[in-house]
Amino acid sequence: MATHLFWQRAYYQLPIKLLAYCFLTLGLHAMFLSLTVSASIINLSAALQPAMPLLFAPLSYLLFQSARNPNFQLRSIHLFNLIPAIIVFVLMLTKQLMMLVDFVVLSTLFIYAALLSYLAMQGSKQFELCYQGNSSGSDSLHKTVYLWLLVFTGYAWFSFLSDTLIFLEVRTGKATIESIALLSTITFKLVIISWTMFFALQKSHHFDWMYVALAAINEKDIAPEIAEHYEQIISSFEEQIKDHTAYTQEVLSLKTMADRLGVPARRFSNAINNQYGESYSKYMNRLRVKYAEKLLRDNPDLSITAVMYDSGFRTKSSFNREFKAINGVSPTTFRQ
Repeated sequence: MATHLFWQRAYYQLPIKLLAYCFLTLGLHAMFLSLTVSASIINLSAALQPAMPLLFAPLSYLLFQSARNPNFQLRSIHLFNLIPAIIVFVLMLTKQLMMLVDFVVLSTLFIYAALLSYLAMQGSKQFELCYQGNSSGSDSLHKTVYLWLLVFTGYAWFSFLSDTLIFLEVRTGKATIESIALLSTITFKLVIISWTMFFALQKSHHFDWMYVALAAINEKDIAPEIAEHYEQIISSFEEQIKDHTAYTQEVLSLKTMADRLGVPARRFSNAINNQYGESYSKYMNRLRVKYAEKLLRDNPDLSITAVMYDSGFRTKSSFNREFKAINGVSPTTFRQ
C-alpha cells in the first residue's frame, strides 16, 4: 500500500506521501514486533519496535494538517515530532531508564490522539478548501477525508488504551507474549489493515481523494499519444454503456470492464479519471442513480426496493447513500 501511494502522481503530493509513510511505519512496526517476539533477542528490532508508533502518531497528525491546508509545507521545526521516537530508540538500545520508555510512549500517544481529536472537532468543512470546487466532479471529497480523520483518531485512542493495558499487564509480572491486550491490539490492527486493503483493491470511493489528483492534472501535461489513447478507450467504453444493462444488471468491476475493452486496468482507470474527473466506481454509481431517477419519474407505482434492484444496487444503504450524494435527497423524497 505504501509503495502504491508513493508512485501516485498526485495534485496534492504531501498528504498522499504522508499517508504512504503511515502505511510504511505500520508495516515496519509489524515486522519488528514479529522479529522481537519470535526470535531470541534482536537488539535492533527490539529497539525499533516501540519507536514505530511514535513515528506513526505525528505522521498521522501532519497528514491531516496538510490535507486541510493546500499551502502546508514541512519545515525544519516539524523535525521536533521525531524526538519521542529517537528518545525511545536510544533508551531501548542502551537499556537505560527503561521505565522512562513507557512514560514517553504513553504520553506521546496520548498527546497525538488528543491533537487528532481536536482536528476532528473542527468538522468536515475544514477540508473544503482542498477538495471542494476542483475538477473531481464530486462535492463530497472533503467528507471522505474527514471520515479518514475519524478512523485515524479512533485508531490513535485505541493504540493509547491498548498500550496502557499492555503496560499494566506486564507490570503485574505477565510475559509480553501472554498479554491479552497485545493479542487484542494485533487482531485490531490486522482488521484495520485488511479493511483498508480490501477497499483499496475495490477502488472504493473512500479512496477518491487520493486518486482525484489524476483528474486534476492539466491536460496539457499529458503526452498527445496518451491523450489520444484515452479518447479511444473512452469511446469504446461509452459504446459499452449505451445499453443500461451494462451497469444495472452486470455490475462489472473495473478490471472486468478493462478486460472487455482490451486495455490494462490502470490505463483504463486513468482514462476514466481524466475524462470524467472521478473514479470508475463513482461514475458507474452515478449512471445507476441517473437510471434510478428515470424509474422513479416514469414508474410511480414501482416500489423503492424494486427501483433499487432494477438500477443495479444491491443494498438499501448503498442506494440511499449514492442517491443522496448526487441529488441531496433520498429516493423517497425525490419521488415526492
